[in-house]
Amino acid sequence: QFEDFYTTYHDYMAQNVTIGPSETVMDDDFEIPDYSTIDDDRTPIVDYTVYTKKELFREKMHLEFFHMYRMLWRSQTCARDGQALNLQCPESCDLETDQSDCLCTCTGALDESGDAAADFDWENIEPCLYASNKTEQLMHNILSKDMRESMTRMVCTAGAKEGQQLESASPLDVVFWMIHPVLDRLATAKRLATGGAKIKFGEGMGHVAGFATEDWTEYSYYSTDDLKCPGHGKNDLVLSGISMLEWIERSVPGGNANMTNWDFYAATDPLQFATVDYIYDGFTWDHCSAR
Repeated sequence: QFEDFYTTYHDYMAQNVTIGPSETVMDDDFEIPDYSTIDDDRTPIVDYTVYTKKELFREKMHLEFFHMYRMLWRSQTCARDGQALNLQCPESCDLETDQSDCLCTCTGALDESGDAAADFDWENIEPCLYASNKTEQLMHNILSKDMRESMTRMVCTAGAKEGQQLESASPLDVVFWMIHPVLDRLATAKRLATGGAKIKFGEGMGHVAGFATEDWTEYSYYSTDDLKCPGHGKNDLVLSGISMLEWIERSVPGGNANMTNWDFYAATDPLQFATVDYIYDGFTWDHCSAR
């Protein structure tokens, strides 16, 4: 469907667009200043980037499918009507089920015969497709309303196979175990590097960089002005009732019932002995070296 989308809007998508500070879309007749000809130290140099509209669309939208479907599943945080589960998925699918019956689509996007529904309220769930308010504003600036409707209908009817990754049962999806342990290993390498360890990232690719700062950024895609997603804050208590190693529980008065995210982060410092009950046998990234 994306190929059809690009074909339909080929000429428009081939046009250039200039993006300025804070992802501002500059006017079509805007010309980037030639700073080499300006003999004035007081004139600030501003970065501008020229994209084709297709390049910008691919960067901001085409690579965000997982985010889109996750947000459609949790649409109470983004849909205009505030309703959840604007993504409908089968209750279950096994190897015997026809794969065409294992697809997730948006609520109301298809009619009873499986065709696109003419009365589908695409504008209600369009905000769920954007990774940020800036991206939404950017797409509204470069895409016509007809194009945004085509894009939304395309995402909603293409049919997604997301498994358990959309919600809190994601550890049941085997792909989960290809993602989170990799991130834990990389985080461990970076924390060791922050403490002065020299860890090669890959052959000819230099060393793993330590954290420039360990300031805690409280952020969640699922938070809005009216709804805050608890558990992401530095001082949020989220670990009560979870069994932990004795060493970790001893590091916080009262044990894990009083342990914040930051307490847990500090207690699992890989530079300290016996913080966790596992170690990594190495920090080679062969798949990066091979590319």
